Amino acid sequence: MQIIRCKGKGCLGGIFLLVFLVSPSFAQEGGEARVYFAEGGEFVLAAGGHRTVYQPDSIGVDGFLLHQGDILQTGPGGFVEIRLISHAMVLKIAENTSVSYETGKDGVSLGLSYGRIMLSTGGNGASKEPVRVRPGTSEVVFRQGDMGVDYTIPAGTEVARKEPLLRVYVFSGSADLIPHIKTPSADGMEAGERGPVFPVHEREIVSLEILNALSYVERKTLDQEMINYWNRHKPVEALFLPPDLPDSAPADNAAAPGSRRIVTVPPDYGPFFKTNTVKNGFIFAGAALSLLGIGMESLAWYKDFDNQNTNGVLMNTGYGFFGLGLLSLGAAFFISPKIPVSNGAE
Repeated sequence: MQIIRCKGKGCLGGIFLLVFLVSPSFAQEGGEARVYFAEGGEFVLAAGGHRTVYQPDSIGVDGFLLHQGDILQTGPGGFVEIRLISHAMVLKIAENTSVSYETGKDGVSLGLSYGRIMLSTGGNGASKEPVRVRPGTSEVVFRQGDMGVDYTIPAGTEVARKEPLLRVYVFSGSADLIPHIKTPSADGMEAGERGPVFPVHEREIVSLEILNALSYVERKTLDQEMINYWNRHKPVEALFLPPDLPDSAPADNAAAPGSRRIVTVPPDYGPFFKTNTVKNGFIFAGAALSLLGIGMESLAWYKDFDNQNTNGVLMNTGYGFFGLGLLSLGAAFFISPKIPVSNGAE
C-alpha cells in the first residue's frame, strides 16, 4: 500500500478545504432541532446513554441541540418547545409525554411513545420535507399548518387496555393518518400491514382504534376541548389556532356538513351462531343416539332374556340407534360455520 505524504501550503489548504466541506454535514445532523423554551415542570433528556433532568430555566438563552435517537420526556405540568430548523416548524411537547427524535432519508421522524404534541409552521409555507409522527404502529404525515396528535388512554377506560387511543386533529392545513394494522403471520408473530391513508382536513379530528376485531376510524368536527387546551399552551412563536367558541355556542361533536364518519362495521355474527347451533345439535344428537344404541346392545348381550325375540329386537334397535348416531356425527363434521369478517363502511 502506498502512503501519500503531504508537504507544503498546498496540502494544508487542501486539508482546510476538506474540513470546510465535510463539517456542515456533521453539523446538520444535530442542528435540525433545537430545544429553546420550556415551562411548568421539569423534563428529562435521554441522550447517549445518559439521562439529564432540566428545569424550565436551566436550558439557557440559546437552548441546546437534539441529536439522532434523543428522547425527551415531560412530567406533570411540563411543556417543551423545539424548533425543527430544517423544516421551519415548531414542535410543542405537552405534559406527561415521551418523544424520540430521529432523522433519516425521509426527513425528521418523531416517535410518540405516549402523550400529546403539536406541530406548527407558524403561517409559513409548506415544508419541503414532511415531518412524520409515529405513535405506536401508525404514522402521521404533516407538511403545513397547525396539527395536534394525542396518543393517550382516555379517562374512564379499562386498566387492561394494551394500547392508547390515537387522535389526530388539524387546526389549519391538513395531515395524513396511515394506520399499520397488526396481522398474524405464518410464524405466529404479528406483522405490520400498511393500511389506507386517511386525510385529516382543517378543523377535523380523526380517532383510530386498532386493538381488536371492532377496530374503527372515526371522523368528527374538531371539538372545543382541543381548541381551548392548545390556546392555553400556545408555542411562543405565532400560531393560527381557531378562536375559542363563546360559552353560549354548542360544543358538541356532531359532524360538520360535508364531513364523513368512517367506521368499520362490526361483523354480523347471526349466521355464524345459527350454523354453529345446528352443528352442535347434530353433535349432541349423534352422541346421544350412539350411547343409546350401545346401551341397548350391551343390555341384549349381558341380559339373558327368556324370550329370544326380545334379545333380537334390542340388538337390532341398538344397531339402528348407533347407526343414526354415526350419521349425525358425520353430518356435524361437514358443517363448518364461517367466522365473520369486518366490512368497512363510510
